[in-house]
Amino acid sequence: MARKITIPLDAEAGIAAALGRLIGHWAICEHELENVLGNLLRVDPHRARYVWEAFIGFAAKNELVMKLNHQFTTDKAQKELLHGLLKQANKLNDIRNNHIHAIWAAGGKQKLTRLRKTRSGYTVALPEFATFTEQDILNDVEKISVLSAALQEWRLKAEFGPQGWPPA
Repeated sequence: MARKITIPLDAEAGIAAALGRLIGHWAICEHELENVLGNLLRVDPHRARYVWEAFIGFAAKNELVMKLNHQFTTDKAQKELLHGLLKQANKLNDIRNNHIHAIWAAGGKQKLTRLRKTRSGYTVALPEFATFTEQDILNDVEKISVLSAALQEWRLKAEFGPQGWPPA
């Protein structure tokens, strides 16, 4: 039988489950962003998904939505609201990346230490350590969930709201 490696997440099922929920909630958040993109482009969900997936990284996808919002959303309040939501999405994507692309080490009872290697320009990666509990991660899940609901609300208002917003 092949040898396997045991990692600290194996012993912390609550933290592992919280990270799984974070992944699931982020998928819903991206789905809502994709739908917002479709609203701004005035295309069906299939075409919106095609455009969304043409961009590799989240930053490029979100920047496209920001540019479309700036250019085509005619209602100033709704434009500002979506701009704020998109900025929040960038911040939460950074948090998600930090959690998901980390190496997790033992951190104490019901805690794990997250090791991230950060780069500054062309310098060597520097280790960055932070300790988290299950609840810490669930707090980030909650923020993502609230953002998803706000994006959905914005999208539904755009679909069924006043004429001229988003553009015809």
